[in-house]
Amino acid sequence: MLSTITAAPLVRDERGDVAPARKVVVLVAAAETQDLLRRWCEDNGFNLAASFGGAPRPAEEFEFHLTLFATVGESTLPNQTMAIDNAYAVPAGFAAFGERGTTPVLLVDDPDADLDILRADWLAAADAEPTYSDFRPHVSLSYAWNGEPALNDLVPPDAVLVFDRLEVRTLPSANATKSCAVSVCVDEMQRWKAAFDELAPRPTPEQKQLLRDRLARFAGDLLDAAAIDGTDVDRAAFTDLIEQLERLSTC
Repeated sequence: MLSTITAAPLVRDERGDVAPARKVVVLVAAAETQDLLRRWCEDNGFNLAASFGGAPRPAEEFEFHLTLFATVGESTLPNQTMAIDNAYAVPAGFAAFGERGTTPVLLVDDPDADLDILRADWLAAADAEPTYSDFRPHVSLSYAWNGEPALNDLVPPDAVLVFDRLEVRTLPSANATKSCAVSVCVDEMQRWKAAFDELAPRPTPEQKQLLRDRLARFAGDLLDAAAIDGTDVDRAAFTDLIEQLERLSTC
């Protein structure tokens, strides 16, 4: 696999110095794999109508992804999204992850060592310690699981999973104060707006689709952030920013 470290990102924060922050690096499943996993989850009774923070959101907005790592401390690795040579993973079983074992996951094998290579490359680029030294690649299947369906009763989907996009995202810092998560979300929205302003008036179809995908998650991100902070979010306050992003995505 071609190392993604030198690949040109679709979107990157190019503001110069990047403020240190905790980061997470994820692989986003390709459209066909998103559709396959969504159908499989719905057929088997998984609830997809909640986001990571527990906020309700439409099931069609559930994003299937594989986390390469999250950092324990801060990193200056720029937030970015890039298309990558396809990385492949094979379903291998199930487990329940999370502090209370409430997140059902699909465990996957890495037949071509794609995931190990990407993790090692980006850990070196982040120059930070990962939250887990051992790597157990997996895809979360629901953030609103009550024990049903029982994982022991399931058969993994008979398909190779394809990941075609890598994203570096900001996480709230470990010493986050009240409203930090909301601030991080708003800051990310503004960075995306600035990045796409530079692409106007002729962004590529891939860049426009990427923006539409992110727009679909912004409202849920704000609700998640509010749940983390224990605050209310006035979504109307962000209407102008979201409308600007929508106009750019259709230009």
